[in-house]
Amino acid sequence: MKKTTSLFKIKLNELQFQLENLHIHNKINKEAMETFSESFREHVNNIKDPNQKEKLEILAGLKAPKKKDELSKAAKNAKQQGQYKSGKTKLQHDDPEYRDKINEDAEREVQKVKKPLPKNLKDLYRKIARNSHPDVLEGDELKEEKIDLFRQAQASIEDERYGNLIDCALLLNIDIPEEFSKDYYRPEKIDTRIREIKQQVVQITKSVAWGWYHLESESDKQNLILKYAHFLLQSSK
Repeated sequence: MKKTTSLFKIKLNELQFQLENLHIHNKINKEAMETFSESFREHVNNIKDPNQKEKLEILAGLKAPKKKDELSKAAKNAKQQGQYKSGKTKLQHDDPEYRDKINEDAEREVQKVKKPLPKNLKDLYRKIARNSHPDVLEGDELKEEKIDLFRQAQASIEDERYGNLIDCALLLNIDIPEEFSKDYYRPEKIDTRIREIKQQVVQITKSVAWGWYHLESESDKQNLILKYAHFLLQSSK
């Protein structure tokens, strides 16, 4: 008899897809913000008017204001709109003793959790630790990203945000037991999380840095920088 995929599993698959989509957008956006910031800084450095140059440096966050209240509310909003400032782990060693050491290290991390946890949550956290603990990631191309997930999982436990713990597990391709649909992640809650993630993606794509990064011609990029500089100056009035 063919096994039917539960609604919970279908929803989790969609959530995993959206989480990975957000992760990709964050990576691209990080690069977009860095390169946009560099280009904008170069533009500001070429401004001959010292007063205008200093004002733009402050508005764009390239230079600290002289006073805490120097930025108007509109300028702060403009700066925020600019937004410039983001498979399972495989062990690199096959030595059984090394694997035992890794499991021991991950288990010690689990024991550090001070809050009493139900067994299913503790088991999930163990799996996350064994797939993202720094000691298991030697030579892993995604080391920094997985360590970040490990830290997020720790914070999820401390803050009792167990839905975020499940997010971390999904990004590590760790299977979520069906029982979680009853205690922590009902399908309707997954729908809410999916909507939140989609909105985050939309917000990323609305930033000036994102738009600038995806322009094809250098002239279009330069024109956008000029318009953004003008926007900052006008918003500060």
